[in-house]
Amino acid sequence: MGIHGMTIIPTISVGDMLALLTLVVAATTGFVQIRQIYKQMRLASLADYTKRYQDILLSLPSTYFTESFSFDRLSDEEREDIPKRMRVYFDLCSEEYFLHREGYIPAAVWKEWEQGILSNLGLKHVQFEWTDASSRTDIYGEFKKFLGTRLDGTQA
Repeated sequence: MGIHGMTIIPTISVGDMLALLTLVVAATTGFVQIRQIYKQMRLASLADYTKRYQDILLSLPSTYFTESFSFDRLSDEEREDIPKRMRVYFDLCSEEYFLHREGYIPAAVWKEWEQGILSNLGLKHVQFEWTDASSRTDIYGEFKKFLGTRLDGTQA
């Protein structure tokens, strides 16, 4: 009850209702657009990592990530390039692991990447390059620990 027994009912004009509705629609639209931009940026980032991996693959002998690979079939120049190219690969893997750990990589994407990394590191010549590269630097600290928990019988 209001003053002297009268009930006070707040009134909202049609203009105020339209203004409120406009504000809600604008806020919702802005949120949806920001979310879409975020998704596009995330996709572009993932595509960049895929391109970097493809570039590494193209820089290595075509059989490098297979059991049939042999250093004997390479020229001296190709043999000398392998460690440098594999350090680039391990840097990429380490970055991908860091992004996963920090929550920037969707679980399904990380699962695919992790399977590829572990599969590649299951090859003796890749293990050799990993042992060499990881012994020369401390930058792979957390990545080394991760690999140590995932690789059976592999020196991480």
